[in-house]
This record gives sequence, C-alpha cells and structure tokens, in this order.
Amino acid sequence: MLRSRAMRQTPILCFAAGTLGALAIVAGLTACGACGGAGAATLPPDDSTPHAAARPSGAILGRDAETRSASASGTVASITTEELAPGVPAARVEIAGEAPVAERTFRLALPPEIPIPFAVGDAIRLRIETLPGPPTYEPRNAVVTTEGGELLAVNGVAPPSGWQIRAAGEARRSDRGDYDEIHQFVTFTHAGKTAVTDGTSWRRLATSDGDWFVTGHATELEGEIPADGGGTFSFTIVRAR
Repeated sequence: MLRSRAMRQTPILCFAAGTLGALAIVAGLTACGACGGAGAATLPPDDSTPHAAARPSGAILGRDAETRSASASGTVASITTEELAPGVPAARVEIAGEAPVAERTFRLALPPEIPIPFAVGDAIRLRIETLPGPPTYEPRNAVVTTEGGELLAVNGVAPPSGWQIRAAGEARRSDRGDYDEIHQFVTFTHAGKTAVTDGTSWRRLATSDGDWFVTGHATELEGEIPADGGGTFSFTIVRAR
C-alpha cells in the first residue's frame, strides 16, 4: 500500500551530564509546526553565504551520565581535545562547580571549520534533554546560552527566540526501493535575514544580531514505508565568534 509519513525528529547528538541552571530549554523539534511538506520548493531569497566544512552534519555532543535531562551553569573551566568517535575529534568542556565532574562535563564535536562559540572563562548555561531509558539515553536537544542570548542550539522543540526554521520543499530524492527518501531544503530566518540549506552544507548568515553558522536536514518518506520508518528534521545554529 502506498503511503507517506510525516517527518519526525532524528537526533544528531549524544550528551555528557549536567548540574543545574536556569535556562529555557530549546527541546526536541517534532516536525509538526516547524516543517513544511515535501513538494516543489518555492524558496525565499538567500542572504547567507556558503561556509565550507568537511562534515555537513550538525553538532554532536558526548554524554557520560545516564540521566534523562541535564543542565549546568557556570564558568568554562577548561576545554581539551579528545576523540568522540573514530575520526571525530571533540572538545571536552568542563564547567566550574562543586558537583561531580561527570555532571558538569560535556563533549562538543563540530566540524573544524565551525569554531566553538565559547572559550575558557566564559559564563555559559547548558541544557540537554534525552530520550528516556538505557542503554543509550539518546540525546534529543541541546542549547548553550550566555546572558547575551544563544550561542548554540540543536534540535529545539521550537526554534530559539527570534528564529524561524522550516522545511521548505524538495531539494532532491533518493530511491530506496519500495519508497523514496525526499530531502528537503531548510530555511533559517533571523533578524530579517534568511539562510537556505539543502542538507549537504553549512551556511553563514550575517544579521544585525551578529553572524551565525547554520545547517539543517529534513526528509520525508514516500511509498511503501517500513513499519519503523519515518522522516527526519534536525538543525544546528552556532553563533560566530
């Protein structure tokens, strides 16, 4: 039977623990309000510029503690480098505090061409939400902020304050046999400026609120869809330092 299925979020991160902190969570985006359907794309003017990166995927975070959610607030005490996965270097970030180290440490992997948006000595607030239950406690969303606003947002329940993020129609499709995987454009609008991504690259968006690196990935499935199949929607926004 032919059928199509609405997009659902597929996370692109995993997290390391957190302690406390006030922070409005940017939690996991289901495709309901943020995504458009597949079809011919009518795209807005693109105000962004290409930003070459060896890996088009968004941020990946490493996680140690098995908790459903985590938050931390404090000064960045150290940033060191370790390998999150083979060939995927990551920054190990420790936030100062009295909680166990595992609860205030996380690992952030970005393409080397996308600078980490904070440094040692910066005061940051972090919030992560994960899917419940072992063995993976798969993370779903992450946001890092300062007093001045967001530095990093990944897969929010709603876009960060002042942002509109939407799937914007078909960019290309892949034949998967019984069904097609439809890859969509994703648009990011902030402070009157718009970036258009196609799921294969990063863009740099200059706005009155500063410069931002953005990437997004959205798919839908069309045809004989497997019982466990579904589309995806994910994004990463990083403030340029």
